[in-house]
Amino acid sequence: EFLEDSTNVVYLTSDGDEVVREFDPNTTYIIGGIVDRNRMKGATARKARLQGLRTARFPLDEYVAMGANITRVLTVNCCVDIILEHLKTKDWTQTFLKCLPERKGAQEKGDDEEDSGDDDAGDS
Repeated sequence: EFLEDSTNVVYLTSDGDEVVREFDPNTTYIIGGIVDRNRMKGATARKARLQGLRTARFPLDEYVAMGANITRVLTVNCCVDIILEHLKTKDWTQTFLKCLPERKGAQEKGDDEEDSGDDDAGDS
């Protein structure tokens, strides 16, 4: 048994069932590390579910616009930067604009834009 009480453990993965709105100081966050989005798509989320852990993703598409073909898969370092920046600013848009790599082409999302999520993204 991984944990006796896993209610306060959340596996962060782009395939997460929940969306992180804020970070709870009483919750342990595990950053998904299986990132081969082609060969092992969804592996981190499956592993977490098998261990009885909740899964969640960052609210990327809710706050920034990125192209439909841009993957939502992020490096571990980028995930750590996002967590630390959001804890400091409490502002998802500014956090993503500051922390996402330039190659993601993230731009502040307008109120009239629809989500352009990449449902085929792999793990965070």
